[in-house]
Amino acid sequence: MSKRELILQSASILFIEKGYKNLTMEEIAQYIGITKKTLYNHFPGKFALMKESIEFKLEKILVELKKIASDRSDHFTMKLKKLIHFAAHSFSTEFPLSKISAESTVIQNIIFPAISTHIIQITNTVLKEGVQRGILRNDMTDETPPYIFLGIIETFISLESRYGIRQSTDDLFIFIEKVLLEGVLSDKGRDEYRQLGDSL
Repeated sequence: MSKRELILQSASILFIEKGYKNLTMEEIAQYIGITKKTLYNHFPGKFALMKESIEFKLEKILVELKKIASDRSDHFTMKLKKLIHFAAHSFSTEFPLSKISAESTVIQNIIFPAISTHIIQITNTVLKEGVQRGILRNDMTDETPPYIFLGIIETFISLESRYGIRQSTDDLFIFIEKVLLEGVLSDKGRDEYRQLGDSL
């Protein structure tokens, strides 16, 4: 890992933990173990450092999610479980979205647009494969489901800041898994729904 990457890795931890406004370049340099001058040699200012360090951290998670999404060796439902569990772990420990959403608007405004683009791409890839394998319904190939899924994620990770609901990101992603993979209806409910058909 290069010196620049080491700086980005360390800085991302600090920005996620303390937020953007609560840090100075001097504090960041001290934490990393370099001089402020060295830090400025690599980055023109705090905003540039924060933006690049957050994107650096996020990219590593998204690369791994894409790798899982493109692997066709597993059963499709197992792939979905792996994707959700990896996202749950990453976004609750390494990159705590609920904390970021609640504490730093500046960081939040950088992260969510980047996440949105990648989540749409990953979801599209997975949905197409699921339909091809006959695991998902044919109508899951239109443009709407990825945006619905993204909306669910964005709603869940902002529960605390919007409504004061405290729940770990890990628990929230597991809830998403249950809804996606098991549905919200019981066996009896699914049978009843199918029998109703297009009666309304």
